[in-house]
Amino acid sequence: MSPAADDPRTSMRRKRLALAVAVTAAATLWAALQPEVPVPAPELRDRASAATSARISSPGATPLKPAASAPAWPEPSPPRSDWPAAPAHAVAAWTPMAAAPAALAPRPSAIASAADKPVEAPAFPYTLIGRLDDGEARALLAGPTRSFGVKASDVIDGQWRVDAVPPRGLALTWLPGGIKKTLALAPS
Repeated sequence: MSPAADDPRTSMRRKRLALAVAVTAAATLWAALQPEVPVPAPELRDRASAATSARISSPGATPLKPAASAPAWPEPSPPRSDWPAAPAHAVAAWTPMAAAPAALAPRPSAIASAADKPVEAPAFPYTLIGRLDDGEARALLAGPTRSFGVKASDVIDGQWRVDAVPPRGLALTWLPGGIKKTLALAPS
C-alpha cells in the first residue's frame, strides 16, 4: 500500500527531505568557499608548540619542553625502481608486423587454383511451392520465415533476380556472380 498524495505524513516527509537537501547543499557550499589553511612543516610546528607552551606556563616555572612524538607526516618512501623489461614474445604481440611470415603467406599455387575454379551459385534459400497466373505469371516461394510471390524482374534478398516464370518452374540469376539457375516445380 502506498500512502495517498494528500496524506499529511507524506507532505511532512517531503518537507523534511527538502530541508535536509537544502542543509546539505548549504554545508557543501560553505566548505567549498572556505580558504585553505596551509599546514606548517614539522620543524615549524615543533617551534610553534614550544612557544605556545612557554606562554602558557607560569612566569616563575621553567618552560615545558615538547615531548618526543611520532612525526606528524610519514617520511617519504624511497624512489621505486624501474619495471623489469618485458620478454620479447610479450612485446611482439603488441607491435605491428613488418611483413607476413612465409608460413602465413598464401602460396601462389593456391591462388592460381582458386582463380581457375569456376564460381558456383549458392543454394537458393526458398522452395518453389506453386504458380499463380492472374494475367501476369507469379511463382510462389516459401522459406523458413516467410512465404511470398514473385514475378519476372523482381529481386529477392538483393541476391537473386527472377528472369522468367515459365509454366513448370522459375528462372533465376545470382547477381553477385551472374550465374543462371532454374528451379523446377515439384510434380504433384
